[in-house]
Amino acid sequence: TLILFDLDPDNLRYAEARIRSKTPIEPVCIARSFAAVGRELGERGLKANCVLADLGFASNQIDTPERGLSLRFEGPLDMRLDPSIPIDAEALIALSDEKELTEIIRRYGEDPLAGRIARKIIEERSREPIKTTTHLARIIRESYGSRARDSRVHPATRTFQALRIAVNDELGALEVLLDE
Repeated sequence: TLILFDLDPDNLRYAEARIRSKTPIEPVCIARSFAAVGRELGERGLKANCVLADLGFASNQIDTPERGLSLRFEGPLDMRLDPSIPIDAEALIALSDEKELTEIIRRYGEDPLAGRIARKIIEERSREPIKTTTHLARIIRESYGSRARDSRVHPATRTFQALRIAVNDELGALEVLLDE
């Protein structure tokens, strides 16, 4: 028995179709976080012999501007892997204070300029709402100042990672899975 979990209904359908086309297996598909594996398997009277947890996001999600995960494409500041999650990155940025934003960026993005980035976000949102990926990326690049020119990686990469992890509670889901 193969049970697939994914927050993203499109990716779950894709994985199911691939497995069906390449194997004789009829997978059981569950559109939830893998954090629910214990409860879902218990309700079905199943035990796992092996668990493979695919962490993070898929390239098709970053290549879809509407998902709000990309630095390359203009898109809404979303970052939800599950579109039904009530708080997206735009709301997280709009509702968090400077201390909370700093902690999110420092903890999940390990960005040494977390405080400076959070301050710049707070300043900018006081003038106008931050609604797009490119707007946020520009704010972060400005936070880096001249350091942005020397960076091999886009300065906003770590902050985008941090916001995605926070919005989707990725580490919380992993902790629940590991406790099962």
